[in-house]
Amino acid sequence: MNRRNVVVLLVISVLAMGIIAMKAAQTKKASSAVPSTEHIEGLLKGGRPGALVFTYKAECCEATRNLFDQFDQKTREILAEYGKQMQVAWVDISIENESYQQYLDALARKYGLTQVPAILVLNARAEKVDIMIGIPDAGKLRALIDRAMVR
Repeated sequence: MNRRNVVVLLVISVLAMGIIAMKAAQTKKASSAVPSTEHIEGLLKGGRPGALVFTYKAECCEATRNLFDQFDQKTREILAEYGKQMQVAWVDISIENESYQQYLDALARKYGLTQVPAILVLNARAEKVDIMIGIPDAGKLRALIDRAMVR
């Protein structure tokens, strides 16, 4: 293969990657319709202890993606131990929709949430027990959930 053919292939590859990136961006915009908040509102009505799990599912750098993947995995493992004893709502803060973001901002202000990833633990009256920031320590998260169960 001569040098000219290599250059042509590189240009075609770059153009193809650009087209793929544009299509991905269009797909993301199209999927940014207002997500339902029913799962969150149901949990906030109380009845059983609950956890609002704030995570981030958008494309990002590898280190950030790894952090959120570890957070999600560890949180799911711990919360699975409680089964139906508690309600759980996963909240993806990466959804780009103005009304949804305003809803999440109001929720964050109400409960004092300032960082993500985070787990907001609520008792059966939907009162804040505490917030755990970052990858959860299993013992500490279980202790928070146990406090929510007895309140």
